Order: sequence, then structure tokens, then C-alpha cells
Amino acid sequence: DSRVVALIADQNFTGEGVFVDFFGFPASTVRGPGVLAIRTGVPVLFADPRRLPGSKVRYRVRFSPIVYESADDLEEDVRRLTRAYVASLEEVIRESPEQYFWFHKRWKTRPEVREPGWSAQVAQEAPGAPSQAEHAQRDAD
Repeated sequence: DSRVVALIADQNFTGEGVFVDFFGFPASTVRGPGVLAIRTGVPVLFADPRRLPGSKVRYRVRFSPIVYESADDLEEDVRRLTRAYVASLEEVIRESPEQYFWFHKRWKTRPEVREPGWSAQVAQEAPGAPSQAEHAQRDAD
């Protein structure tokens, strides 16, 4: 039997998430979808729903596989898979930012220390991204 499980993972995660860069800033992201996929060996697909123009409400949904290189280490594989998912999300937001409903504080949970690969550059196209001054102030607190 083939079954499908859909998970939405673009919210700030206050539990034990994995920090991956989202538009250049570390964002706490739920690790459950990655753990589930890796432990079961199922593929992960990214769904990109786009509302079509016109007065009638219609959507086109594109599915694309999330590809990452395995490190043969569960925690590192979860981080790599999650980062690949977030990169796909960044790409579709850049393509059509008007299609993404952003109503929460994505960077609310902060890492204790900056992880390797953390980028201090501000992604100008990231709606709601904290400024460098905001990051500096949070780091000072």
C-alpha cells in the first residue's frame, strides 16, 4: 500500500529543533520530518502550491524531490535534509513572494552559539528577516 504523509515545516520550532540557515539567518526548524524520512527510507517531496491568476480560485501544485548527500550519521543527515528542504522553500518564496503567507516570527528561537556555516549576511529579499543591528542587539542581550 502506498500512502502519503504531508508535513508543513516552515514555522519557528521552540523544542529541540535543528538550526539551519533560512535567508541567511539560523532558524530553529522541526527535525521530525527528517528523522521520519531517514529512519523509514521514504523519499521526501517538496510541494509548491501556486494560486493561478483569475477570479476563480485554482492552484497548481509542483512536487520535487528533496535531495541531499548522506553522511551516514542520523543527526548530520537530519541537518542536511532539513537544509535542503529550507533551500527549496527559499527558492519558491524568492520566485513568488506574494504567494507566501508569512505571519509569524521565524527567527524567534535563537541558537546558543553560532553554528559552523552561520551566515551574517542579510538576505534583502527575505520578508521579515532580522536586520544585522537586530541580530547584534539579540547577541548582546
